[in-house]
Amino acid sequence: MVSTKQFVYWGTKGFFEDTVKSLIISLRSGVEYFGLSNETIYISITILVLFIIILGNALNWNEKSNKILMWMTSLLLATVVYNQLQFMIFKVPFLNARTALFFVPLVSIPFALSFQILFQKFKTCSLLLLIFILSLFVQHFIRGYSVRTNFEWYYDQNTYQVLDYIKSMVESGQVPKPVKVNCYWIFYPSMSYHVTQNYSEFIEIALWDTKIKDDTNSIFYYTESAEKDQILERFDVIKDFGYGARMLVRAKGK
Repeated sequence: MVSTKQFVYWGTKGFFEDTVKSLIISLRSGVEYFGLSNETIYISITILVLFIIILGNALNWNEKSNKILMWMTSLLLATVVYNQLQFMIFKVPFLNARTALFFVPLVSIPFALSFQILFQKFKTCSLLLLIFILSLFVQHFIRGYSVRTNFEWYYDQNTYQVLDYIKSMVESGQVPKPVKVNCYWIFYPSMSYHVTQNYSEFIEIALWDTKIKDDTNSIFYYTESAEKDQILERFDVIKDFGYGARMLVRAKGK
């Protein structure tokens, strides 16, 4: 799976694009905010965090007795610079999403220390800002918690439904046994595993990386809605999943 790039947790676009942006969007956990785009949310949170840390350091610059904030900010900056240098010199790609989780404490500590400095200088304004930020955290966790939906590995949540639906069509005699099935690459690890374990009598899955444009044998194709316009010439949508985000299509005339 690694050799075929089914696991990719790195990028080469830049530290902020590959690491910071992907981490913020992942922590969003699918919660909507007034229809704001990922780009807007990413920019807003980045500006707020940088503003608090920079302001805290500026107010604390002449305080010789309190150097913790300076050292923690320096550690954060050194880590960012190190990531940039290893990419520029050794072409080591930038970490992405969950692999960059260690940046959360690296940012949270100077952020909290900066807030402490602000609270000492501007108690009323800092208290109001703190209440606002804490309320955002609380409502985010409440809105993001749901036992009926998931964000991580979301693309595997309908695997059994898809396979059971195809199996029922085989058992009813609507398609041959075993029926040939293909799927979009992101669904392949889960689909191929469960077909091998439980559905091999009814389903024959295409080989890994069999492009649907070159596949004339598969009767069914499970994919994301983004591919809809590209395949409708050859396929009909017979069932959708995840509120239309994913769909099962059938080859016309088969």
